[in-house]
Amino acid sequence: MTDIMSLLEAHAERFGDKPALCNGPTGNTESISYRQLWHDVQRLAGHLMDQGVVPGDRVAILSESRAEWGVCFFAILHAGAIVVPMDAKMSQTEFESIIRDSSPKALFISKDFLDIAAPLRSNDSSIEHVFVMDKDYHGNDFPSIHQIQSTTPLPDRTPEPDELAVIFYTSGTMGSSKGVMITFGNLNFQMDSLGDIVAFTHKDRFLSILPLSHVLELTGGLLYLLSLGTTIIYARTILPQELLKLMQERKVTAMVAVPMFFQVLKNKIESEMRSKGKLAQVWFDTSIKLAQSIQSEKIRRLMFVPILRKFGGKLRIILSGGAPLDPQVEQFFNLIGINLLQGYGLTETSPTISVNVPHAQRGGSVGKPLKGVEVRIDAKDGELEGEILTRGPHVMKGYYKLDNLTKTTVDEEGWLRTGDLGHLDEDGYLYITGRAKNLIVLSNGLKVQPEEVEEVLLRASTIQEVCVCAPAQNTARAQRTSEICAVVTPTESLLELAEFNLEKLRLAVETEIAQLAQSLAPHKRPKRVLIYDGELPKTTTKKVKRLIIHEWLDNGETNKNNSDATEAVAGDREPAPAKTQTTNPDLADG
Repeated sequence: MTDIMSLLEAHAERFGDKPALCNGPTGNTESISYRQLWHDVQRLAGHLMDQGVVPGDRVAILSESRAEWGVCFFAILHAGAIVVPMDAKMSQTEFESIIRDSSPKALFISKDFLDIAAPLRSNDSSIEHVFVMDKDYHGNDFPSIHQIQSTTPLPDRTPEPDELAVIFYTSGTMGSSKGVMITFGNLNFQMDSLGDIVAFTHKDRFLSILPLSHVLELTGGLLYLLSLGTTIIYARTILPQELLKLMQERKVTAMVAVPMFFQVLKNKIESEMRSKGKLAQVWFDTSIKLAQSIQSEKIRRLMFVPILRKFGGKLRIILSGGAPLDPQVEQFFNLIGINLLQGYGLTETSPTISVNVPHAQRGGSVGKPLKGVEVRIDAKDGELEGEILTRGPHVMKGYYKLDNLTKTTVDEEGWLRTGDLGHLDEDGYLYITGRAKNLIVLSNGLKVQPEEVEEVLLRASTIQEVCVCAPAQNTARAQRTSEICAVVTPTESLLELAEFNLEKLRLAVETEIAQLAQSLAPHKRPKRVLIYDGELPKTTTKKVKRLIIHEWLDNGETNKNNSDATEAVAGDREPAPAKTQTTNPDLADG
């Protein structure tokens, strides 16, 4: 089994001056070689021990993803401490809550967060030391990791599989965050499992765009890749145009992202084809149809060279996780010669439970469980669908300081209740149908899984985001409703095309949703469409906070007789939410 505690020393000699971690913005050539990475980890770990950090202590990291993040991560582990990653997109209140709960002795921070370093240390905080990660930091408040020196030798550590390595704090869509305890055994298992599935090599150039504070990027976008000797490039933007430019410059071959990113790229490519005129559109549509009958990936890549050049011409494999992936998006990238592999997992499962493998994907599924991972469906008699349960070496140690919650989530036999609904086909492929807690029960007893409806509506060229819900149904799901509602955010291009005219905007969205909804069963079609002014509220993993949408919707229902409260100016992009109600009999069931 791969050991994350020994791979850096071995690779320092094997790969030497080859770039391991690179900060990737245009014009930035700053990188850390494999040799320098191991040297910096030893130096920094020794300094932590010099400052009194002992095995079992917690040390936090608060920073955007960057090359120095990995240095700090490994230094903490080699000092014997436990890593507490904090998501840079959280609020100061959330940071303070995590600090209170985990009681870290030290904090690594990027200069972007210097203004909150002092407040985080105050109020009887456990933090004794703060270190700044930036090379160009020259302040006197805290030492920089680039200036720290230590000659303290590192102990020869071989952690037991059940020893705690990382505490990840989740940000749920329906509740507060909690600490998930991930062990060395969990991390080593994930690295070995990915090696059995994804054919990455030391020659790959991986683009990292997800936060390293999330377990998917940590395992799949850092640890596994370093175990191969791959070069990792960190992007400081999520703007598609900037990312495409970076991919072209760095000749990126692989990446991990959430489905929303791939949906945006697909829409952008299709929009560009339409804008280039009828001839380009005919070429594109014909090539897509022809590619469906061509088995050879090499031939398909040759067919779509002009499009692949937009990604740098080298991109060959991308992994998708964190949310359901539209099968049409999955098919699109595979047809143009880029392997898009959808997986499934949770923070509590470190994270991967199942994943599709190259050349054996099954559209719409999240693949087969990893080798050594058990999955079963807790379904009622005679039904195929039910809650997904899993057990194996991927399951967390438990929730930090929450023994009762751990016991209700993981039973005595080791089965973890995921809270997700799904089914297995006859070949063992897993299909996710939604979240149990999101299920909408109509007044006639029929059920609607909002994720299924959202997947269809997101195909609309006029919609950037959507949340399907039931306004009369409270968050405890104790009440029932007779209608389905879609809360949408229009695309910027539609806003410009409609000239920020509310009626034009409403008509465009309503018309396209009515067309797409015809593919759904009548009871699943939204009866009402509400336009949300601004970006939908999300967790740091880009999942819509349904609880906030429900509260927003319920508050609007209470005041719906006030016409001013139910209308928004389409051009007003302030964060404060507002809505415009659209009711169309064509969208209603029956």
